[in-house]
Amino acid sequence: MKKIYIVAIAFIACLTLNFANATEFTEKNIADFITNMGNESQKILNNKKLSSKQIEEEYKNFSDNIVDSEWVARFILGNNWKQLNDEQKKEFQSLYKQYLLSNYMPKLKDYNTNLKIVKVTKQKDTVYMADTITKDKNNRDVNVTFRLGIRNDRIYITDIIPEGISFIGNQRSDIGYTISQIGYDKFIEQLKVKINENNK
Repeated sequence: MKKIYIVAIAFIACLTLNFANATEFTEKNIADFITNMGNESQKILNNKKLSSKQIEEEYKNFSDNIVDSEWVARFILGNNWKQLNDEQKKEFQSLYKQYLLSNYMPKLKDYNTNLKIVKVTKQKDTVYMADTITKDKNNRDVNVTFRLGIRNDRIYITDIIPEGISFIGNQRSDIGYTISQIGYDKFIEQLKVKINENNK
């Protein structure tokens, strides 16, 4: 297990090395990040020395370090975020990160391998959109846009948009509706149940 952890750290270091000390970012930095992400993802998924369970765990660690789960957690709660106290905010960020790791981040591999970068566009000082093309399981072209943000001088993924469908947009809509129907406390109870079920 220690060896797997060291390998995972090496993957992460390779991905972030070029950006960790950067004070300014360009479209090329973003393109390089996307390229590195695809390459490192392939290395993990095609590692014959690891069992399927080890690959899954290593991929979760990899995904956790390139996705800004804290920002996503705040965004998907929308106006509900402002209603929480500090303790509740920390709890939700922790729970939602676990939920992403167990339920959604493993699916990231469907969209970050065999990537061809079409265009990188700067939207704001710290926000970029990277348009890419990948292949689905039937070898058909799929258009995937990555939304990327800069935080603490690092590049993170903040949204994955396959064929124009925003992951965080859907999550915000679904979670907002659920909270409006059953309340925040009941929603948190259900989230904990889902996390436990996914980790079994």
